[in-house]
Amino acid sequence: MNQNANLFPIFPQKKIIKSKINNFAQAILRPVITRNQIFAKVCRASLLPEVPDFHGFSFFHEYKYPEINPPLFYIDDEIHQDFSRIFQPPNQEAKYQSGIISASDVYVSFPHPIHKWKNKVFIEGIRESLKPLTEPRYLLALASIPFAKKQNMKSGILLAMPYHNNYYHWMVEMLPRLQMIESDKKFKDIPIIIPKNRTPKFIYESIKLTGYLDRTLFLDDGVYHFDHLYIPSLLSLIKQPSPLAIEWLNKKLVTDNQITTKRRIYVSRRDALQRSITNEPEVEQMLSGFGFETVCLRDHSLEEQVKIFQEAEIVIGSHGAGFSNIAFTPSQSILIELFQEGWFSPTFYRLAGIKNVKYGFLVCKKDGTGQYVNVHQLKELVEKAVANINGRNI
Repeated sequence: MNQNANLFPIFPQKKIIKSKINNFAQAILRPVITRNQIFAKVCRASLLPEVPDFHGFSFFHEYKYPEINPPLFYIDDEIHQDFSRIFQPPNQEAKYQSGIISASDVYVSFPHPIHKWKNKVFIEGIRESLKPLTEPRYLLALASIPFAKKQNMKSGILLAMPYHNNYYHWMVEMLPRLQMIESDKKFKDIPIIIPKNRTPKFIYESIKLTGYLDRTLFLDDGVYHFDHLYIPSLLSLIKQPSPLAIEWLNKKLVTDNQITTKRRIYVSRRDALQRSITNEPEVEQMLSGFGFETVCLRDHSLEEQVKIFQEAEIVIGSHGAGFSNIAFTPSQSILIELFQEGWFSPTFYRLAGIKNVKYGFLVCKKDGTGQYVNVHQLKELVEKAVANINGRNI
């Protein structure tokens, strides 16, 4: 979900066509990437020995997968029973180490943030994933680095990674990495580097609210050469929100811990190209009978979104990046996530688990680029959720 009103598509059909072209290009490029026949090879910084222009990977934190309760609310039929089995806990033995990459003579290309060091890309600096290098925009940005005019920079902390302009990737994966530099005085006078373009309003807001605006450089499009660059890695693997990240977000962005208002929120995706509800008026009418209000998150500032979710006792809506705000929802509140048939992501189920938020889901039928909600099934889940909030079980 893109939360910048200025980026709201005027010609959605063109964006859909562009997305299809991009997917086709990925299908062609992915085998090339896996055979390492790419413009820059991927390496893992945490395994490299220190050399004159690579100063090491400074360990920060070891992530261990938290224990999460299974979904509590879903329809008791074969489809949902099968779907519920997908919500398996991750391998509890698996671990992930986060830290800060430190290297000299590094190139960075904006507005699609991609870096290059000795003809290599640090995988920790592209979200632990080869996917960006299968997308034409990032591959082209990487390939053009040797031929572009360079602007020289002494030093910087690269905060942006591929997909930084997505609300979830920024809020849960990228922004909380600032905690890695907070207690180390050597980073005090080093600027934080973010692209100026393709940077939605919520990024500026978050940088300001966390107190880093005065030391952040928003750089124009182009290629930059850094004498010395620091790249904080993710705090956890993708789709595995870090409890450390969620704790930090609450410390930095929650300004009022005495919230007493209780709200029931339906999060609309009517502004989105995908996973919007095609029978939304019918859904809204049913939910209004249970005291729900409709919220379109792109209409609210970051500060307002934090407060909305602080006040929420029940949240319902289609899977989308706006559910990153579950990070601010009180313990024992409820999230009911609407999934499109044949599609699944455990991200917000795991985020809810970290916050001790009770979780439910409903599988919906695909309807064009959106999804159609069975209102009777949703009503059944809402009745169970309301009863649970009121201390009853049905």
